[in-house]
Amino acid sequence: MTFSVEKEVQDFGPYKLVIRQPKGARAYSVLWRGGEKLAYAESESREAAFNEMLRLLGIRQLELAQAQGSKPLTAEQVATTFRYLWGFLTGSQQRMLQALHRAPQREMSVPALAEVVGFRGHSGVNLWLGLAGAMFANECPRAEGEMLYREDGTPVMTSWFALWDEPRSVWAMRPEVADGMRQAECVAS
Repeated sequence: MTFSVEKEVQDFGPYKLVIRQPKGARAYSVLWRGGEKLAYAESESREAAFNEMLRLLGIRQLELAQAQGSKPLTAEQVATTFRYLWGFLTGSQQRMLQALHRAPQREMSVPALAEVVGFRGHSGVNLWLGLAGAMFANECPRAEGEMLYREDGTPVMTSWFALWDEPRSVWAMRPEVADGMRQAECVAS
């Protein structure tokens, strides 16, 4: 799924994104989880309100990461998050994570992950695992500095699950993610 600033209400896992611009008023964008407002922004256009909401959500995630301190996540924390979010993941997201878990040394290239779910290229893998990573980062933030970051300072959300090994061009699943998936029974023991 990609988000459209033209669509007023969009579901994303346990979240609901609302983007509206009432006639003659400023546009606003809100991200909800149940009855909890996670981020809210107003601006002159729907797109600007959406972008500001994403920026504020990023700040919220950084604050949650700071609150985590320097403690790395435990397998139990990860398992709790998998128990909550597993049913909200798409079948493709589930199959990619399961394949990565089963892979030798829990490492796979992006083309190999794409093949698992029948995607033609790498962009689908990056998009879908990134969206899953965004949900997991929101529910169970990693300590500040544990995520990988792009040159512009935005986090690479797939890095919630795995670390990128540039020389070998593979994603390597984090040990606590593998253990958490097993504890949450997302993979066969």
